[in-house]
Amino acid sequence: MNQELYEAVDIEGLCQRAAELILAAGRQAIQQRGRFTLVLTGGRTVQNLYKYLVGRGSGPDIKEVLGSTDFFLGDERWVAEDHPDSNGAMARRLLLEPLGIADSRIFLIPTGLASPAAGAADYEKTLRSFFAKELAGGDKLPEFDLILLGMGNDGHVASIFPGTGALQEKERWVTTSFPPYLAPAVDRITMTMPVLNRAREILLMVTGREKQAITRKIMAEPLAAAELYPAGLLKSSGRISWLLADN
Repeated sequence: MNQELYEAVDIEGLCQRAAELILAAGRQAIQQRGRFTLVLTGGRTVQNLYKYLVGRGSGPDIKEVLGSTDFFLGDERWVAEDHPDSNGAMARRLLLEPLGIADSRIFLIPTGLASPAAGAADYEKTLRSFFAKELAGGDKLPEFDLILLGMGNDGHVASIFPGTGALQEKERWVTTSFPPYLAPAVDRITMTMPVLNRAREILLMVTGREKQAITRKIMAEPLAAAELYPAGLLKSSGRISWLLADN
């Protein structure tokens, strides 16, 4: 596993580096496999990236890559699909709709079913259908080209929180989770750690001194950090890029 630590001067520099990595991964995936599978994330930091990508949307590099990209979502809050706290609604509003991404390439987590468990099961079914050809070769987990993540002040990634059942899930691709102390206090649906760790590349955008301190601990003391933070359990068959900046 290759790990990269990049410290940006500001948020704009963070977004520029993230965009470079996304486009590079996308070009490689399209050249090798004819498509690019990108998992989006929620949170305040990534909103700056989505706006940055849209700002460059008229460029041929963006159109070339993102026009051949299939978009997924790493986690979602159990709120209405048009709710202000919805990660999917935010991604649609700030990135997918402004870039004119076809609905056939958008695979967001459903929140209109009977329960969070039903939503998780439905999304896993969607992923299994999408990756059916690859799974026919004997693979047990999907292999996304790039998973974009943020990190919480407790070291959580996606909606995998310390000390919760979602952290221990080994078999399912998608599960439910409930943040024990994080607002808004609603159920979550999240991809599981085995799925995150199967990715060809993971990109984490980290802002703020507290989160940066966790990142440095993960890099310097990986075994100790793995006992404390879900982010410390991240692995990749390719590269993990930690992109840091102040707020």
